[in-house]
Amino acid sequence: MRVKADPLPCLLVTSLVLAVGCTTNTPASPAPGSPTSPALTVTSTRAVERIAFRTLARGFRLGGSLSQPTLLVATDPAGRDALSALVAGDHRALIEAVDLQQEALLAVFRGTMPFGGFSITIDSVSIADTEIVMEVTLRDDDPAFGKIEAATLPYHVVAIDRSALLQSHNWRYRLMSGTTRLAAGELSLR
Repeated sequence: MRVKADPLPCLLVTSLVLAVGCTTNTPASPAPGSPTSPALTVTSTRAVERIAFRTLARGFRLGGSLSQPTLLVATDPAGRDALSALVAGDHRALIEAVDLQQEALLAVFRGTMPFGGFSITIDSVSIADTEIVMEVTLRDDDPAFGKIEAATLPYHVVAIDRSALLQSHNWRYRLMSGTTRLAAGELSLR
């Protein structure tokens, strides 16, 4: 018997650096002669490596058109420009100062919120094979961000050592908050 999970919603990402698609999880069929069970146990032998990162910018932009949590990765000037266009003006210089020969940019966006006070914070970045897993914390009443009566796009932008991404051009990602998967898909880095 094959069990097929519902496909994750596709993410619309306007960055030139990313090609984002849908993924589905389809467990393999049991081997011939092996017992079948309604519960599937999947074990992984993948080594998980935590990646050090440095925060460049954490804040929000007024307005925004991203409707759901999104991950953007920038490894070239065009990608950096696309990412920079999504953050507040005072954070653009910090992002544009990054040496993309040495570092890559990772940015998480919470999605456009109806008013201020919402935030997203990256807690950890891990890589297992060619999957980037980002753990984040979401807050609905963050005292660091004022309650303003306007739509906001909360974000957190970090830099990582570019060598962490050199093993592949095709990556998968998961954006997690606790046990909740906020977003997942595929990235094509150039």
